[in-house]
Parts: sequence; structure tokens; C-alpha cells
Amino acid sequence: MDTKIKRTTSLLSTPEKGGEQKKNRMLSDSICEFNYTVESVAGNDNVDNDVLDTNTLLAQTIQESIQKSLAVEMKKMVESIISGVVDGFKKIIDTLESENKTLRNENSMLRDRVVEIKKHC
Repeated sequence: MDTKIKRTTSLLSTPEKGGEQKKNRMLSDSICEFNYTVESVAGNDNVDNDVLDTNTLLAQTIQESIQKSLAVEMKKMVESIISGVVDGFKKIIDTLESENKTLRNENSMLRDRVVEIKKHC
């Protein structure tokens, strides 16, 4: 990775304050103050990083798309299973209710017969 260093000097004084600045410089270890800025230069490393970032972004996009598709398909499958189970239970309940009604009628008829038989005995 290529880097370049940018050096800028910091001028802190005006001509009127020059004497004070000279005294302060004499007392300090530093002769001058510099600000360093490191800037990266587009080189082969950055191109590789861009390709890697593009590949990573593409992979993430594909992964998200697959996850959304799977979520939709899973939802459809679960809804289908639940619908089948509920329909099956409805049929069983309907059958049981019908049989229960039939048994109640038969029970009522048998009780009536028992009452009839008791009357004749």
C-alpha cells in the first residue's frame, strides 16, 4: 500500500508576538511544530480491497435474497401443514359430533323403551 506524508507547518505567531514565541521555543525541546497527515494512495491493495468488498457485498446480497426466499417458502410450507392439520381436525370433530348426535338419539330411544317395559311389567 503506497502512502504519502503531507507535512504542514503551523505558524502560531504574528510579528508582534515573535519575541515571545522565540523565548518559548528556546525553553522547549521542539524547534518547530509540524502536523503530519497520512493519506493512502490508490494502489493494488485498494483494488484488491474493492474487489473483496464487492465480492463480500455480492455474497451478502445473495445470502439475504436466499434467506428471504427460504423464509417465504417456509411460511408457505408451515401454512400448508397447519391448514391440513386444521382441516383434518375439523373432519374428525364433524364425525364425532355426528356420532354423538346418533348415540344420544339411540340412548333416548333405549330409555323410552325401558320406560315402556317398566310400565308393562
